[in-house]
Amino acid sequence: MIDLLTDSLFFIFLFWVFISPVICFFLARSRNRSTLFWVIAGFVFGLISIIMLYLLPKLEKKYYADNQDRVDSKIKMYEHIKEFTESKQNQHNK
Repeated sequence: MIDLLTDSLFFIFLFWVFISPVICFFLARSRNRSTLFWVIAGFVFGLISIIMLYLLPKLEKKYYADNQDRVDSKIKMYEHIKEFTESKQNQHNK
């Protein structure tokens, strides 16, 4: 058991399997990247994925802008539908 703890391969394995995915998780979360993808990449590629993730730029969160664009487009759609139904009713009433 003591030989296992002092063996350098054990620490390399420990880093590769447990510590690397955790570092990738926190780096990915701080850079607004997919945490699941980078945890798996950290598990498979180890230190290489940490270096790649560290060198990638931080992504801007686009959710709020996309969400507002969707709301605006739905409002415009309902306005067009309302105008269309009103014009149909006006033509039908004539």
